[in-house]
Amino acid sequence: MLEGLNLAENESERSYVEDQVFTLQDVEDVATYNKNIKDFDPMYNNLESINYNILVRAYKTSPVEEDGVFIPPTRNIEVSTAGGKGVWTTVADPWLFSQKVVAVSGLKTDRKDIVPGEELIISQAMIGITPTGDADNVTLNLKNSFIHPESGLSGMPTDPANKHHGYFLIPVSQLLFSCGVK
Repeated sequence: MLEGLNLAENESERSYVEDQVFTLQDVEDVATYNKNIKDFDPMYNNLESINYNILVRAYKTSPVEEDGVFIPPTRNIEVSTAGGKGVWTTVADPWLFSQKVVAVSGLKTDRKDIVPGEELIISQAMIGITPTGDADNVTLNLKNSFIHPESGLSGMPTDPANKHHGYFLIPVSQLLFSCGVK
């Protein structure tokens, strides 16, 4: 599993996830990322799936504004305790990915040929946050995130300006709808 945000090792990451609020600059960064989502890094652009998975890049959702403060969406996650029981907790989503994605690689299926740049809707479960570790040492990871092996990274960066941000490898069975090429 990819190494994600470790909440115990880095206090700033703990604060980032537990107490996250966004600035206007953060909201602008999300808008810029979404506007440029089809500017794929060449490292990813040239990959072609050889099985029934497709490389996609996910759009980001914008934080909600409440009383002048931008608040990110939250996710409910189950974290194991030292005794092995699961405890549900709510965390701010540090990545903000939505179910709307853009195909990076093409894929021929029985029903439809998907072309790079085509917008798709995927299952919410494909971009879920998964915690690893126990309550005292939790690391947050993204399901199905894909980081190119030559990138030198071990997990999905949270900075939308990072060229490795937003890529997922999704099974074709989890593609729900095509929105066409826009």
